[in-house]
Amino acid sequence: MDNGKNSLKINTPDEALIYLKSLNDGIWDCVTNAVDIAIAFYASKSKFKFSIDDFVLFSISLLEDEPKYIFEFRDRFKKFILENDGNFRKLNEFPKGYNAKNKKLTKNEDGELSLYLALKHCVISKNATDDNYNLNRANFLLGHGTALLGIESVIINSLHNEVKAHDLGGKMKAQKSKDKQEKAYDLFKAGGYTSYASCARDIYEQLGLKDPMTVSKWLSKMDRENIKK
Repeated sequence: MDNGKNSLKINTPDEALIYLKSLNDGIWDCVTNAVDIAIAFYASKSKFKFSIDDFVLFSISLLEDEPKYIFEFRDRFKKFILENDGNFRKLNEFPKGYNAKNKKLTKNEDGELSLYLALKHCVISKNATDDNYNLNRANFLLGHGTALLGIESVIINSLHNEVKAHDLGGKMKAQKSKDKQEKAYDLFKAGGYTSYASCARDIYEQLGLKDPMTVSKWLSKMDRENIKK
């Protein structure tokens, strides 16, 4: 699909892991939650299975090669669901000339549009620097869309039995955290620090964290573990 830009292609779980190391956790959480709810809505009550790797790669593809219109958003989910032997919900054609205040929208269409706009705000936030506004807006739209659709996570119903919703992408996020902890300890040792707190204050921003307390706890834990070896 060509949407007029050079999108980043992520094709394997290993490539996805590398990609997620540099992605803001808040953006990833919002995207995966929006994709999760959208799948639950579009697949309706059909029972089908998909792997976590497939889900992660699909979510990244939406973030890196964003649908330009709600119609394309629908089509991308339809393709994913049908490729995994699911049934796509029967939908009326989305009203033309739509907008968030358009009285033509049904409750479901408003919810569907909210999920699509949440994704778009995640993309804007990803491409900006320190852009809390668009991420906050994305989370608001996600909550609004979820409430309108009245649908729970696809991960916690019978559509999928591999993981719970809060474990989604957990393997990759755990590896991301582990890598940061190891980097923090390497910097601690290389810098000759005698205080966890002073090291944490120096390096927490370098690790992409908002406060040094987390780094201090990591260093203390890893130091104890290394002493025991």
